Amino acid sequence: MANRDFSSKGEAVPHTIGEIFYYERNRRRYTLSQIAKELNIRKTYLELLEDDALDKLPADVYTKNYVKRYADFLHVDSDAMIELYEKEKNVVKKVRDEDDPGKVFSEKKRKFSFILTPKIARRFGILLLVVVFLFYIWYQVSDLSAPPELTIIEPSQNETTITETSVLVIGETSQDAALTINGEPIHLTSDGTFQETIALQKGINELKFEVVNKLGKKREVEKKVYVE
Repeated sequence: MANRDFSSKGEAVPHTIGEIFYYERNRRRYTLSQIAKELNIRKTYLELLEDDALDKLPADVYTKNYVKRYADFLHVDSDAMIELYEKEKNVVKKVRDEDDPGKVFSEKKRKFSFILTPKIARRFGILLLVVVFLFYIWYQVSDLSAPPELTIIEPSQNETTITETSVLVIGETSQDAALTINGEPIHLTSDGTFQETIALQKGINELKFEVVNKLGKKREVEKKVYVE
């Protein structure tokens, strides 16, 4: 996390999206862990936002939702924060596009002379396959040994009041997990996202999300939707 000091005397003023979130959060004496738990957003994403590491965040559709919910929680203009996010993201993209990887490649090529023979290529291919296989095994074991992640984007609040008799549920979880809502299986896309319309009744409706991975590790999240 970046070290920032915003004085009340005006020596420094937060102007990036990360600095504003950092300033407003500390002004209200919240920790990232408290906000992550309250909003059901990964703490890592909040840290990346405050560090202005926008190129390391998920796709825009998810990140803009995180920005809106974080801003609303801190009582900051969410529309202005989303607009600021888009401007800063465009700057990051422009800087990345202006990089010239060909120049770096040319400099390295002048320093090293290497002849790729069929024998070397064959050995390198075998070694690469072994490394990829070992990494895949390690990834599968480490990923399955912990409960799968489960992020509910909509409804964003733990308790929500609406007038409709159905609600659109949007979220993301592990790609190879199995998800149910109130015991009913929900289809996941190839990247682990899901979107489902759930029928509701008048009064209080409990939405119980349960996601289970291949080793039986599970995570549960509950939401309440009140239909007027």
